[in-house]
Amino acid sequence: MTQEQKTDNLILLLMALGAVIFHVALNGQYGFHRDELDFIMNARQLDWGYVSYPPLTPLFARIGLELFGESLRGLRVLPAIAQGIAMILAAWMARDMGGKRNAQILTAFAVFIAPVSLFGGTVIMYFAFDYLWWVMVAFFTVRLLATDDARHWLGIGAGIGLGMMTKYTMAFWVAGLVVAVLITPARKYLRSKWLYLGAALSLLIFLPNLIWQIQHDFIALDYLSSIHARDISWGGQTIFSPNSFFSPPIRFPSPSGRSDLACACSLPP
Repeated sequence: MTQEQKTDNLILLLMALGAVIFHVALNGQYGFHRDELDFIMNARQLDWGYVSYPPLTPLFARIGLELFGESLRGLRVLPAIAQGIAMILAAWMARDMGGKRNAQILTAFAVFIAPVSLFGGTVIMYFAFDYLWWVMVAFFTVRLLATDDARHWLGIGAGIGLGMMTKYTMAFWVAGLVVAVLITPARKYLRSKWLYLGAALSLLIFLPNLIWQIQHDFIALDYLSSIHARDISWGGQTIFSPNSFFSPPIRFPSPSGRSDLACACSLPP
């Protein structure tokens, strides 16, 4: 590692630390989100799976409870740290793509101000960590292509496994990755043992929840089906709508002390 890279890393670390402090300092101004209460309840009864989500987020909530008790700021420390790590990984991706210091700083800042990251750093909910795992898989994928070091499949596999233990939508990342490998020159890795070791690692991490789902007749599928039926009945739509990305209000930590700063971004029908 060159001296320039060490300096870049120090700058990124300070930015990430600043983001974590920002979240922790401001995320106690409003009460628990209703979904947070669900995770806290399950954190008191840890298991390898739950009806509505995998077990990793309740585990993080349990760690928060053990360290800080039922503290708003304390329980939200780990989500804030997750956003800081995502900033660093994204900046390193920019570096692997040829970006210099300014590009890395801009990338880290863009991640910090992204609505999903701003909200994710203020609540103990699965998307705060799911976001990190997606960035982690993307980072190791970019690093794999930049260095042609097949050992990075282990990092990809670890990220996929952790993602599946956080939110099942990681399966969409996997589907896209499989297609990309098959139709691009990256299919050369099909001859590498590291790809299969990475796949085995992801399965090993996810295996406890998979066994739990088998033992409970894949109850998560029933839950997702009911949620889908509910959303259709509420939205009156049977197809995907881009409005779904904009209709929920997004909360941000407000230095002014207001309990909730919401931006309603609904598009007209």
